[in-house]
Amino acid sequence: DDIHDRRTEIHDINKATRALLAEIRGKEFTDNICAALRYRLQEYLADRRKCFEVIKERTENYWSAVQY
Repeated sequence: DDIHDRRTEIHDINKATRALLAEIRGKEFTDNICAALRYRLQEYLADRRKCFEVIKERTENYWSAVQY
């Protein structure tokens, strides 16, 4: 279930990232707006990376999903 949830989350992040990139493509922004957009994209990528780490951990050791 955990792997399925992370894959769904990755899909949602990808969708949000593509929508944001499509919205900003070809437009000019101030430096502050660019910094805010860059920060948001970095957050998306960090969240996505965490999901991939969970999937890898669960794949290598399914017992890692068990809380002790």
